[in-house]
Amino acid sequence: MDKSRKLASLAQLLYLANLLAIPVLALIILCMLLFAFRNTLDSLSRYHFKLAVLSGGMGLLILGIPPLSFWLLGYTGAEAWTTLLLFLIVIHTSLVMFGIFALARAMSGRKLQN
Repeated sequence: MDKSRKLASLAQLLYLANLLAIPVLALIILCMLLFAFRNTLDSLSRYHFKLAVLSGGMGLLILGIPPLSFWLLGYTGAEAWTTLLLFLIVIHTSLVMFGIFALARAMSGRKLQN
């Protein structure tokens, strides 16, 4: 595997690590690597790094704001918390499946389009 595909795969692996193993820490590492390699990345690697950072940030917002708002607004009903739990499970699973698809594309040396 050439260097650009390895770096693109690393970016997508860190995105998945952010969702599955080490949340926020993997996103910080991903941002630091993007900043460190910003001048030396080729187009494929840059695309996958930016995609992983953007997806990780959006995932943080999508998965973080609903529980925070429920906690701040003081919802105490069981149906509200069951709905929130179902929402988080569906969204988290969707983000993981997107990460797996993006990792497969990065390993094959392709972008998500075409």
